[in-house]
Amino acid sequence: MTSEEINTFISADNVHTPDEYRSFIAAVNQQLGIPETQLFREKDFYEAPASTKFHGHFQCGLILHSLLLYKHLAELNDKLGCGYQTVDLWLAALYHDACKVNLYKTSLHNVKGLDGNWTHQVYYQVRSDYVGLGHGVESMAAYMRDFGNSPLYNEEVRDAIRWHMGFSDLSPMDSYNYGAYLERSKLVLLINTADLMAANWDKV
Repeated sequence: MTSEEINTFISADNVHTPDEYRSFIAAVNQQLGIPETQLFREKDFYEAPASTKFHGHFQCGLILHSLLLYKHLAELNDKLGCGYQTVDLWLAALYHDACKVNLYKTSLHNVKGLDGNWTHQVYYQVRSDYVGLGHGVESMAAYMRDFGNSPLYNEEVRDAIRWHMGFSDLSPMDSYNYGAYLERSKLVLLINTADLMAANWDKV
């Protein structure tokens, strides 16, 4: 699969089915030498939204958002000459929001249309029994669970996943740490920028 084929498949204007996303991810993973880890076996990874009401709040929103982030990340890496390997960018993108797998549930609410009639509409909400480690930490934990003992494990990828939210999700001490990681790794800044591009420019 060529870069052109990958970029053609990844489009904010064309949402594929969960099975199509699963097949696409499997094909790219095989090409990059990435095994089928727990994340890639998760059904919800290919079906979940990216959020409840903000960017990508629709079925397959999470996987599409992650792929769009990869697309922007790869473009920034090339244009800025950062030299990161494709496999590292790919895993950073796919794992950056791994915390959202099995996070949401669907519910129904009544909506009154312009014609005055009420209809049932599906919406997403966070599971009431969910208790997590925090956005970046939980996603980083998923990456470490799947690759901590693998030759593919990369500390910069781990750090990029942990700090991908930038300054928007930090305690005072985390702000100090984030600044230090910005100095240590270009990938931390690249993934935050690509994340913002996917959420705000692509609206996914």
